[in-house]
Amino acid sequence: MRIRHTFATAAAGAALALGALTAPAQGAVTDAAADWSCSSIAGQYMNFEPDTPMHAKPLGSSQVYAYFSSPQWINGSCINKYGNQWWRAYYSGGYGYIYDGYRTG
Repeated sequence: MRIRHTFATAAAGAALALGALTAPAQGAVTDAAADWSCSSIAGQYMNFEPDTPMHAKPLGSSQVYAYFSSPQWINGSCINKYGNQWWRAYYSGGYGYIYDGYRTG
């Protein structure tokens, strides 16, 4: 009986320890939560200046995915931690972000 109790206690302790190790990854706060907020909008085309950069995140310091000179299909509106307006567009199986200051119409 003592052996079963010890084994059950050890198994429960191991399960709790494993859960403690994986819990932060499941509920981790991403940089998106701290740096910007986006909401979906009705999709529409928007025009931007020639050679407008499309960023990985709605932050000027983020990686530039591409430069484009044609209208883009926009499906989201974002405000970053600095209060700047960005637009979300599909790009290469994900999203890219375009600063509102490049918009022409």
